[in-house]
Amino acid sequence: MSDAISIANTYIVFTTIIFVAITVFLAVAGLWFTQQFATSKETQIHHLILDIQAKLKENKDDFGVKMVNAAFENPDVSRHIQTKLEEKLNQLTTVTTQHADASGKDLDNLAGNIK
Repeated sequence: MSDAISIANTYIVFTTIIFVAITVFLAVAGLWFTQQFATSKETQIHHLILDIQAKLKENKDDFGVKMVNAAFENPDVSRHIQTKLEEKLNQLTTVTTQHADASGKDLDNLAGNIK
């Protein structure tokens, strides 16, 4: 009877070791596949971005217009572009006003010199 229990215990330990080894192997394989997929995904995304940039330069089939229209459908993008345009418009208005003030002073000086 003790031989049967000894054999059963040995069998249980042996199968447990095999299951643990298989589990460790599957975990390592899963991590490796995850890393490979992540690397290939980054490469694919980089490739797609380069392709989009090339198509934007060509503007074949109004790709650029379609891209901008799709971007404007996103409220965050619309808000960001509106903010940037307002900043640029304010900057240009300020520069133009400064040039106009400077030109007006030059004209006043010129008119004073003519008199």
